[in-house]
Amino acid sequence: MADLEVTIEGGIATLTMHRPEARNALSTDMRESLSEWLHRIERDDDIRCVVLTGSGDHFMSGGDVKGFVELSEMDDDARWSYMAHRIHDLHTVMFAMRRMEKPIIAKVRGAAAGAGVSLAAACDLVVAADDAFFVLAYVNIGTSPDGSSTWFLPKAIGLKKA
Repeated sequence: MADLEVTIEGGIATLTMHRPEARNALSTDMRESLSEWLHRIERDDDIRCVVLTGSGDHFMSGGDVKGFVELSEMDDDARWSYMAHRIHDLHTVMFAMRRMEKPIIAKVRGAAAGAGVSLAAACDLVVAADDAFFVLAYVNIGTSPDGSSTWFLPKAIGLKKA
């Protein structure tokens, strides 16, 4: 099964991040599929709105940290190149979302963590279930935020709250 399920009905494209066993952690396949579908949707005049959601109990738990295990086996140059590529791909998705002239609605339940917060914040509207929570825990793993969250979050909730 693909990491991203897409349904188009009545002018609405629903993009469902589908890795419930990993709380919809952002995989390489999911990043690439999101980018590809956002570009397709942008060009399709029959689609008027986009809904972004996650399957299972959570929106997204952030980046696929299990994929980072292979980093320990890489030399410094390869590690930097690998991470730069992943971050670039994520930012490509964020830019496509912000550039799109069609409204994008995040339908959030459960966790929206790390890149999940960034994806939700990049949407035009966030509809959060009663059990939704938003976490940027980069400091807990010794990194700085990616996914444009440092840009989107202050714009979404104000500088003082961010």
